Amino acid sequence: MTEHKRWQKMLAGGMICAFISVALGDMPIGWAVYPKTGNKILNLVLGCGNLSLLQMATGLLFGAVFIPFQYYGFKAIAEIISKDGCTLCAKITELGARAYTFGGGTVHVLCVAAMFLCKTENTGSLLQIPQSVIDFSLWCLFLFK
Repeated sequence: MTEHKRWQKMLAGGMICAFISVALGDMPIGWAVYPKTGNKILNLVLGCGNLSLLQMATGLLFGAVFIPFQYYGFKAIAEIISKDGCTLCAKITELGARAYTFGGGTVHVLCVAAMFLCKTENTGSLLQIPQSVIDFSLWCLFLFK
């Protein structure tokens, strides 16, 4: 197989994985009713109570699995860049791809865990963010954001 064909397959695979992760991983967890409280973070916490377990499961599964597979598309771009003679640009692109694919999959898992925590806190009648959600966010989520 020629280099050009290999790059085409890697780019196509990365784009397909990107589409799947958005369509089946991000969109289902975005389809929720988010109330208007005047506090955007509280809106998100209260909105997570409206998510079904199926929505959270698809967000977890498709985000955590298909975001890392997007690496191959980025790897093809890095190889194409290195062919033009800019090896530093290619190394930076590949480093960014590794950080994106590892961090993206990990953040999907952590965010769905936070959404599940919000759902179990019975957020329907809350007026403030539960302390367990704040602690989880400080110790887990903010490390990756």
